[in-house]
Amino acid sequence: MAVNNIYYVDMEKRYLDYQNRAIDMRNLHPMVYDDRNVALAVRQLGQSPGRMTPGPDGSNYKPLEKYSVMELAEIVKERLLKKQMDYVKRIYIPKGNGKMRPIGICSIWDKLVEKCIQLVVEPYCETKFVESSFGFREQVSTHNALARVKNYCQTMPYVLSVDMKDYFGTIDADITYRELWHIGIKDQVILNYIYRFIKKGYFEKSCKVEDPKGSPQGSILGPLISNVYLHRFDVWLRDQGDCWYDLDVAKFHSKGHIRRNLEATNLKIGIHVRYADDILVLCKDHEDAQRFRHSVTNYLTRNMRLVINEDKTKIYDLTKEKMKYLGYDFYVFKQNTKNVKKKGKLMVANCFPQEKADEIVG
Repeated sequence: MAVNNIYYVDMEKRYLDYQNRAIDMRNLHPMVYDDRNVALAVRQLGQSPGRMTPGPDGSNYKPLEKYSVMELAEIVKERLLKKQMDYVKRIYIPKGNGKMRPIGICSIWDKLVEKCIQLVVEPYCETKFVESSFGFREQVSTHNALARVKNYCQTMPYVLSVDMKDYFGTIDADITYRELWHIGIKDQVILNYIYRFIKKGYFEKSCKVEDPKGSPQGSILGPLISNVYLHRFDVWLRDQGDCWYDLDVAKFHSKGHIRRNLEATNLKIGIHVRYADDILVLCKDHEDAQRFRHSVTNYLTRNMRLVINEDKTKIYDLTKEKMKYLGYDFYVFKQNTKNVKKKGKLMVANCFPQEKADEIVG
């Protein structure tokens, strides 16, 4: 959820209004260009570390300072209603493996509209996201994802790691529209703007490239779109296995009928963790991990039109090998201790890779 500031918009109240269904989900767009919402958007853009980065038109945060909030609100309204937006400037930055990552830099006017939309849509989406989603959210962090993996690996050492080819670049506009509607965003103005945002294309080496897919990495709406895009997948995957451990689901814990109920559902035992497009499914045995690999691959390719990187998608046995996730190496070992209760039981270790440590020291 965006930073709260009662002098602009009381974001906590907005969050509670969404929870209590006090906001008309079919008429959200007037909130986008509301004066207070625009004022908060300008304030947050002014505090952004990338505020002086020139966009495709060469502009940065400075031009906004010449306008009043009322004038900026009118500009946001016009650009939103007319779906007016500029091409994204694409640049490349090096990744840790030596490859280059495409980054999209939007114009300051697009950033303003995106930020205004984010302040309205994100609090609602936060009321819907599941506890297994950690990426690009202010209420959770990388450390929460790492802690969840470490907590469950001790009893679930078989881990399916799913890798997708160019996830942000393959996000489909039609599916994004569908998933926004499914999660509860029913405002046609906002939906049509985001639809056009994905299909607008980019500038590269002074050439315009028409690209009907992809949410630019580096844009303000990109992270939110990426989480909404996979939200229904999160719910589906949670229902596949996570509820096995949910004590509130009585039928899985009834001593009299537990076996019959489990056989009827044919649930696989698994806990999943997702940080943006980095997906893990933690399993008790290799068979369940294989079943998850088949079902997850099938779901993402057929339902979401995403491309699985078969070479990097693999099942790890953490008792025999290390797994790298979010910059850390995970492995499992048996405890060698004089404590009879703990001796021989599995313990999880996560450490910083030596090559990364050498870079920091160097």
